[in-house]
Amino acid sequence: MSNDVTVRVPTGRRRLMWLVMVLLVIAALCSAAVYWRLNARPALPDGLSPEEYAVAAAVVSGTTGQTPDHFDALMVAAEQADGRGDLETAVAAFSGVPDQHLRHGAVARLREGELLVRLNQAIRAEDRFRRFLKLAENNLKVSARDISVAEKWLSFLLSVELRLDERRLILQAAHRAGRIDLADSKQYFFPRLLIWKSSTGRTRLNDFLETDPHSLILNVADGRYLTGEGRLSEARELLAALRHQFPNDLNCAVAFLECCFEQNDWASVTQTLQTMPPYRLHEPHVITWIRGEAALHDEHWEDAVRHFEAALQSDASNPAVHMGLAKALGKLGQTQQQQVVRDRSLLLSRIRVEMARVRDTAPDEVRTLADRCRQLEMDEAATVFQWHADRLKQKQAPK
Repeated sequence: MSNDVTVRVPTGRRRLMWLVMVLLVIAALCSAAVYWRLNARPALPDGLSPEEYAVAAAVVSGTTGQTPDHFDALMVAAEQADGRGDLETAVAAFSGVPDQHLRHGAVARLREGELLVRLNQAIRAEDRFRRFLKLAENNLKVSARDISVAEKWLSFLLSVELRLDERRLILQAAHRAGRIDLADSKQYFFPRLLIWKSSTGRTRLNDFLETDPHSLILNVADGRYLTGEGRLSEARELLAALRHQFPNDLNCAVAFLECCFEQNDWASVTQTLQTMPPYRLHEPHVITWIRGEAALHDEHWEDAVRHFEAALQSDASNPAVHMGLAKALGKLGQTQQQQVVRDRSLLLSRIRVEMARVRDTAPDEVRTLADRCRQLEMDEAATVFQWHADRLKQKQAPK
């Protein structure tokens, strides 16, 4: 007789046991997935705490009703930090969003740049604005307004740093795309006629330097402000030291050249020019202008005329270039052409005085500026300022 006992489980109970086992497996898998989403996420950027991230993730989850996306949570964490005045944490959160992220990459760079300006980190801010504009080229979802905001911030930084040739390229792109206001056009067409070494710019540069005292770009700008302030010995000492440390930096050489010219040190002007590449189209405006001044000093009248005329191609409103060109033409006996240049110089002097009245609230003054530009044969400027005048007049018209 066998002692084996066979226990038969009713079919219904067997099915129920299998169902319970399946449900337990599904629950385990779901728990593992949730655990992975919460614990296997990409590392948080330095400066953003897990607690701050968790609060942002909860906001995203409450809004969407789904497990929070990591980059959505970073964007929310950044805005929350900005809202409470914690700019460093906001920057850290935005920095965790990669450029390549389709929805957030470009916006994160723009917002990061704006925050970095507020933190006086000018060099990092410039990098973020340039990266944003590059991303915007291939992203149709980026708004024209955001592109304009980035262009204006970048133009501001370059203005403070006296990098007017680089600013011109930003303003040129904005004009071609129609993303401009009256101030943009004044800076674009009259970059050196306006007061460009201003006390406001100096104050902002000092703020930037305090945050980033070792930046070459900012120190070169400091030297240029010192030159403009007439503190030529201090400027020369600073720029000479920078040039020794960075012998291949063109911006540094340009600032040093400008200082030597203001000191009337022609030996150093000549020596510095000899270290630079031969004249080429679109070289920095200051180099072309001082090439003309050096030729004028050496009594090479035709070379002076050639360089001054080339300098006017990159800035048709520079009073110093007009003065130099008039002298060179006079030395060549070209009195009729000399008088034309003098007349243009006088007209530019009138524009300089009148420019303060050219405002968004004064369309008639803007139209007068357009007329002045036609007299100067600055046809593109005349067209643009006429457009501004018509736009502002229409805006003032009663509805």
